[in-house]
Amino acid sequence: MRKAIELLSRDYYLNYPLICALKHGAQLLAADENGVAVLKPQYNFLLLAGANLLAFREHLPKPDLLEICGSHSAGALASYYGFAESLECHQLYYPHQSVVSDLPLEPLHADDLAFVLENYDRLEPDEVAQAIREERIFGLREG
Repeated sequence: MRKAIELLSRDYYLNYPLICALKHGAQLLAADENGVAVLKPQYNFLLLAGANLLAFREHLPKPDLLEICGSHSAGALASYYGFAESLECHQLYYPHQSVVSDLPLEPLHADDLAFVLENYDRLEPDEVAQAIREERIFGLREG
């Protein structure tokens, strides 16, 4: 586990989804100079990050969902696993100490779920709830 976190921390913000998953109980499948593979077994959701993910793909289970952080081999992996559809997602990182606001930026809480579902439709409700539990959704709260 320590080696995986060390490898992922080389580009902490790019690899944050895997770091967060490991901190919240995901299963570490592989960690070496080729990359890191993490599985969220309850969703059969495989998360990958690294420079040479194709090197250990044959040793990984076929997932229902696959997230690849920063890899140029996404197309090859999607083809290998037989995925007919893919979605490219861009995550943004704000590298400053604070947002210019009188409101604090903070992780959302379970009681914010209904508000998020009313205003955000890119994820299924259970995925939003999981992201809130894992403190992966943040907001500015007024009142």
